Amino acid sequence: MKRFYSIAIAVAMVAVSCSVKEEMPQTAEEPAFELPRVITIDPGNDPETKHTYDFAGGRMRMHWEDGDAVYCSPAYRSGLGCAYRIPAGGAATNTFVADRVITSSTTDHAYYYPASKVYNDASFMRFSYAGQVQRKSAPMAHMSEYHSMRQVLKYSGYNSNYDMANVSFAGSLKSGCMIFYLSGVTFVNPRKIMLQVLNGSTVLTNVLYEQNCMSSAFNDSDSGETVVWPSNVASLSLGLEGYGTETSLTAYMMHTCTDMALPAGCKLRVTVIGDKSYYADTVIPSATAIKGGYCSGLSVDSGWVEMHGDYTEYSWDGDVVTLQNPNTNLDLVIMGDGFIKEDFDNGTYDQIMRQVYSEFFSVEPYATFKNDFNVYYVKTPSPQRPEAINTGANGARNSGNVTKFSVQFTENSTTLSGDNGLAREYAKRCFSRDANERIKDATIVVVVNQACRAGTCHNSWGSANGKDYGQACAVAYMALGRTQAERVQLIHHEVNGHGFGKLGDEYGASRTGSFSFSTSYWTNLQNQHVLGLFRNIDKYITSNFNNMLPSLAGALTQNSEVLWYDMMGTSNHYESTSVESLGFYEGANTYPIGFCRPTQTASKSIMNANTGIFNAIGRRQILYRYRALKGEINSNIFGTSQELNYFLNWDAANFIPKMSTMSAQSSVPPMLDKDNFEAEVLLPFGEPVYEEGVWIDGVFYSNK
Repeated sequence: MKRFYSIAIAVAMVAVSCSVKEEMPQTAEEPAFELPRVITIDPGNDPETKHTYDFAGGRMRMHWEDGDAVYCSPAYRSGLGCAYRIPAGGAATNTFVADRVITSSTTDHAYYYPASKVYNDASFMRFSYAGQVQRKSAPMAHMSEYHSMRQVLKYSGYNSNYDMANVSFAGSLKSGCMIFYLSGVTFVNPRKIMLQVLNGSTVLTNVLYEQNCMSSAFNDSDSGETVVWPSNVASLSLGLEGYGTETSLTAYMMHTCTDMALPAGCKLRVTVIGDKSYYADTVIPSATAIKGGYCSGLSVDSGWVEMHGDYTEYSWDGDVVTLQNPNTNLDLVIMGDGFIKEDFDNGTYDQIMRQVYSEFFSVEPYATFKNDFNVYYVKTPSPQRPEAINTGANGARNSGNVTKFSVQFTENSTTLSGDNGLAREYAKRCFSRDANERIKDATIVVVVNQACRAGTCHNSWGSANGKDYGQACAVAYMALGRTQAERVQLIHHEVNGHGFGKLGDEYGASRTGSFSFSTSYWTNLQNQHVLGLFRNIDKYITSNFNNMLPSLAGALTQNSEVLWYDMMGTSNHYESTSVESLGFYEGANTYPIGFCRPTQTASKSIMNANTGIFNAIGRRQILYRYRALKGEINSNIFGTSQELNYFLNWDAANFIPKMSTMSAQSSVPPMLDKDNFEAEVLLPFGEPVYEEGVWIDGVFYSNK
């Protein structure tokens, strides 16, 4: 049965249903036994969602139909179980017949619905709620296509106290459903309903899920055991078909099996897209949740705001323009956020995409590597331009406008965030081969149509991938900048540096006054070094730091312990002032103490002041990642004499001869026009975000 919940009425926040980790199935000692050929499956009296039900006492009751099937997996894995299917006429008696006889010796058995799509824990978690379309002629028919359940029952072989011929789905994990009751305005040809969660004018991208969730390790023949969480999305949507002029809408949106926690004070925004588009907000006064496995109701009969913009779903949305394609595994994908149809029609979008392409390769060593990169841009029209309000020299204030990737500014800050998952899905359209693998290494640029100073790179990397070149998919958000020089800084720092190079910030004075520090930061950094991340910064304990943590007194870092020590004293003379004064300078990773950077002056490193050059250890990491993706490196060799000597020889031949010219050109950061901009403090660009998780079928799932 389906209990009905009203989200408009605040209730106490409930614990997220996927927060309790289940035990993995254990191998039983009992002898193998044969599973029953015929079983009955009771849907249970728990809340359920399916397309065939009746209302009774505020609940919905689920009914089985002829042809329904569940998959039984004694070992939680496909290929080891059987499908139980309802034969003709068996729906009324809940009778299911196995498609084959199997034996089992395990204590646990998992049952999954629907068997056509779900057959183990991995497939249950991959179950997607994207693409739902509700038709006016049959408004509930789509619900059966987007309904899944998972139940685990424990037995003990021949000595079981359970009746294996009778299974109940009571207490199982199952899809939820949001019912919208919308009125108070005339909807003309509505085509889509969207649900978002906002904090003020900022769309929250860490609340809603588009897949199922369970904090449980699973056995998957491809991925092995891991802990997987669903990817967050900026919005959930339901397509509408066959609707005309409507004074009210009742719509059913299926959603994840887990509870989606709503922070106190946030707003649930319902948007109806049609010939005229409207949104309405419902304030959540206290913490609550959209409950998985239940049916929640959201009623809106007033407060609608007409939305301006172009919400047409163009057939060319997602089209790929190939700028160059040498058919390697070096992929740069560019796309835009906040560009409307007019920007495509008048050539503005194409011009900006090509400018970013050119400016990415305007710095070494990328200029040398240019011909080996595949470069694409994707057409990604937005309903509206951002029309944010610039906040001085840093960032902007969100306007609440609707854009493709829901990119959000942080007022008086340079940080940007958006729908990383959607950006990755658009990027995969560029790859005609091996898309699910190439996305793991892709560098994606999302250019935000706002002339301000803001940029942040988000990197997603698979846990224990065993690769040391920095295998992580980058989604680098960057505004247009207020000048071309500022845009180039954003590209070189966020995209070339954090995005492709996987380099860390060398800013050493971003945190002023009192701040907290944990020695776990050093452990994390050491682990990141192994994976090819942040190799241009390292742990550094001096007497300055000992004053902060007296317990570390005497534990000073020796220069020989720093990652780039092997580059000192070589024939390239990096430590010479005539080259780049390579050394060990306290302050990096946004901390004035506790870390060190390789070069002192800003003009010697793009990762410090966003101008100048990539210093020697930065170039070394960029070269190493380039060679790995090109297929020249077949094993983890960073730090070996072989790898070091290759870099020294390459750098001496290709970069050092050009250094004096490049340094002279870039030694002074370009000044802003004082007639147009007030003299304000320029904050560092947003700290890079690194998210650990697992890739399954080209989709990234975060370990949160």
